[in-house]
Amino acid sequence: MKTYQLLWRIVCYQPWVFILSALLTTMFFCFRVIFGYVIQTFFNVLPSSKHLSPVLWEVIALLAAMAAARFLLTLGGGVVRPLCFFITQSLLRRNLLERILDRPGAQAVPGSTGAVINVFQNDAENISTMFGWLYSSIGLFVFSIAALIILLRVNVQITVLVFVPLVCVVVIAQRMQARVRIYRQFSREATAKVTSLIGEIFTAVQAIQVAGAEEHVVAHFRALNDNRRKRMINDRVLTDALDAIFENIVGIGRGFILIFAALTLQTTHLGVGDIALFIYYLAFVAAFTQSFGTLIAQYAQTRVSFERMINLLQGAPTERLVSHESLHLRCPIPEVIPTTKSAKHHLEVLQATGLNVWCELEKRGRV
Repeated sequence: MKTYQLLWRIVCYQPWVFILSALLTTMFFCFRVIFGYVIQTFFNVLPSSKHLSPVLWEVIALLAAMAAARFLLTLGGGVVRPLCFFITQSLLRRNLLERILDRPGAQAVPGSTGAVINVFQNDAENISTMFGWLYSSIGLFVFSIAALIILLRVNVQITVLVFVPLVCVVVIAQRMQARVRIYRQFSREATAKVTSLIGEIFTAVQAIQVAGAEEHVVAHFRALNDNRRKRMINDRVLTDALDAIFENIVGIGRGFILIFAALTLQTTHLGVGDIALFIYYLAFVAAFTQSFGTLIAQYAQTRVSFERMINLLQGAPTERLVSHESLHLRCPIPEVIPTTKSAKHHLEVLQATGLNVWCELEKRGRV
């Protein structure tokens, strides 16, 4: 299954929660569109009003109503969005744990325990973060479409300049998507090796002391940790560098727009409210540009997280990772009835045939 198909299967588990979260985010940015239009009206009416006219009072009342609506939407989003993230992480971890428990004890996990814990914690969180960026991008996209329609009616040339940085960000993000995915995969693998070694050290403390291998273990730990540090720095530097590039492209585009607006102020007959509208919308269009670039990079990182989780399934169908199993969020947890032990469960005889042992330390060969 593709990454978008796995994400869609997660959405279908509790569709109303995900739809409501996206709807609240979109409504929040739609009210921002209305807020900008009210600001334009306020500054266009203000120069011609010497006193607080009824029109100004109506505009002030609209500003207060918009602020109250945004507060309520933020409050609702603060309740629904964490539930969406919780459902995503819990569903993935529940299905992974069920698969591990179905496997034989000696083959429960393909790697070390530390690597598995890293997948359960970091990769599940990374996939849920993908939905957060997706909601923001959807809301900002709707905002940008509405802003485009309004700004085109004010001035076409300046509006075209507003959306030029978006094209640059999309091109750069597409070209860097493969490198972002490779760096994230290397950093995850290096972190898994370090965490697995820590688990093995704490498990075999006495054996390490008896063998007098403390220096070798510490040296090996330092080597793995140095490799992890390099991989994490590469991943972090690339991510931050892309964010900086996106932000600076937006900032440079914003500067050109303001310069162009100042040079054509006399010929375009822009009012104070029109310039205020451009400046207000420009910040959110810039946020959409940066958010869209980050979403593309996050999608590549999400693909790596899904690949690591699928590896833990050990041959099971990929659909099992996102199968719609009950999390018992609204119903009581089912009672676990222990299996009654009988005579057939008693171990009477254990027979091994053709068993060989290889001693590496003393080089004595087979016994």
